[in-house]
Amino acid sequence: MIVTHTNPDFDAICGVWLLKRFGGLENETVEFVNTGNPDAEKLQKADAVVDTGRRLDSINRRFDHHHLPGQDANNTCAAMQVYQSLKHFAEIAHLEPLVNLIFAGDTGRGEANASRELGLHAILSGCKAWFSEQNPDVRLSDEAILAYGFGLLDVLEVRLRKQAKARAELKEKVIYKSGDGLVWAIRHGSQGSTFAAYDEGARVVVFEGQPIEVDGGTTYPIGIMRAGEWTEPNVGKLAERVAVSKSFADEIGKWFKHPAGFFAGRGTAKAPVFEPVKIDIAALAEAIDATWLRHLPGGD
Repeated sequence: MIVTHTNPDFDAICGVWLLKRFGGLENETVEFVNTGNPDAEKLQKADAVVDTGRRLDSINRRFDHHHLPGQDANNTCAAMQVYQSLKHFAEIAHLEPLVNLIFAGDTGRGEANASRELGLHAILSGCKAWFSEQNPDVRLSDEAILAYGFGLLDVLEVRLRKQAKARAELKEKVIYKSGDGLVWAIRHGSQGSTFAAYDEGARVVVFEGQPIEVDGGTTYPIGIMRAGEWTEPNVGKLAERVAVSKSFADEIGKWFKHPAGFFAGRGTAKAPVFEPVKIDIAALAEAIDATWLRHLPGGD
């Protein structure tokens, strides 16, 4: 049995979720107690207690922070305590950003403001408020709140796991990087590997993606993407300049060039082209790097 408090917030939900998904307690039931006056017998019998109970003892799986003196109570949270107790035994390093966000939201730190407005914390609060409006005479059950929170965390875990995998992909999928680190080429990496490259300083990524089975055939994605926070260079114009070379002209002639200048390419799942890639994207990236007049005033 895992015990947490009634009307669970994300600190309680995440702590319980970590124990059930990664702490070997997946088959344990969850019980809820009044955190101001918890049922002492439930606390005693519990296999784990999260965000209530006024006891911190990770060896015996007691995770609370409200009783800690002064500022110490706000220097940790139940979810963080559970995460720290598990990270040496389970492969959960990819969850650290999520745990940090929940910690910030639980302790009122400024970096969680966006989450409280329109992010993870706002979604849970909105769920509770929506149910109350729709069912004014019925209280949303603790079990339903927990299940809703678990669903959100499960989705985010998949995303974070894929991001971690994409970062690892860069070690073997990057086949070109310009001297200044702004232009990269990635061959047969996932879409996430492109965004991982942006995180490491790339501004322009030339990619040849993994073949995609779609509409009864195989499409071969290839193109150029610019990192979203930049407004230049215009990769469509770059592609057109490079296309004067005969070695690239046929391929680039088939490309869609987005008017906003952040994408040029073909063969994605949204716009399949059933023709294999026949150019060297490392050579293309090198040509893009040489063509991009980013060192000159007004260069695009």
